[in-house]
Amino acid sequence: MKKARQDRSRTRLFFMRGFASLLPTILTILIIVLCYRFVHENVATPINHTIHRLLVQTSWGRDILETAGLELDLEDYRYRLGSNTEWRSFRKVDSDQPDREKLREALYETIHPILGFLIGILIIFTVGVLLASFLGRRIFARFERALSKFPIIKVIYPYAKQLVDFFFKERRMDLSSVVSFEYPRKGIWAIGFMTSNGLQTLHDAAGQPVVSVFIPSSPAPMTGYTVFIPREDIIQLDIDVEEAFRMVITGGVVIPESEQVTVSAAHDDSPRVSENARLTGDRPADDGEAT
Repeated sequence: MKKARQDRSRTRLFFMRGFASLLPTILTILIIVLCYRFVHENVATPINHTIHRLLVQTSWGRDILETAGLELDLEDYRYRLGSNTEWRSFRKVDSDQPDREKLREALYETIHPILGFLIGILIIFTVGVLLASFLGRRIFARFERALSKFPIIKVIYPYAKQLVDFFFKERRMDLSSVVSFEYPRKGIWAIGFMTSNGLQTLHDAAGQPVVSVFIPSSPAPMTGYTVFIPREDIIQLDIDVEEAFRMVITGGVVIPESEQVTVSAAHDDSPRVSENARLTGDRPADDGEAT
């Protein structure tokens, strides 16, 4: 019986060890797949449809398709891949209208859909390069001011921009300052991100610098709350933002290597009441008591 329990315990241990080893890889692949699907569906697909429309509806576009090996007959709604192949219809079965899905499949046989994905990546990279220049920043600032004049967009866009800036903007003050402080009471330490220099009213009332700190929630650091703390009461942590996020997401299980505590330091060396005394209710004798 004891051996059976040991075997079950060993089996669970092996399973959890394998699961813990594979889970980071699985999550990484899942995130990459989700990002690819988002870019493919929301960026690459519209780009491909635009390319198809230009190629089909313009004479120079049809010339390009014919050079690539795809001939189109828009009068009879048919196509063929190469001059030596049979014509195929892309007309709807019970209608005289073209079947755009069949036409799109024919276009995809000539122009691979990865083209839209690559163009989308190139556009994103180009926008990043332009925004790195002074002229690009000025143009984008005017574009944002123009958006702020629309009734609905001006309500949504500023908050969406603040959320994106919170995680991606290249400022050392935003999320690069990982700090710790005693909260919600003395003796309990919280971790957070110093996000700004606080409010002037609080500076004046406290008579000292008071900074704003965002305290993320576990295991969802996207949510949390903001507190204002005297600058002298916070401790700057020498860890990266990514390391702090991993620690918050895992509830403190994943600790950065630079902050890991040794086993000897993690245990309290103060004397403890023995287990036998705890169970029997006895307590150690005082110095004045007879042993």
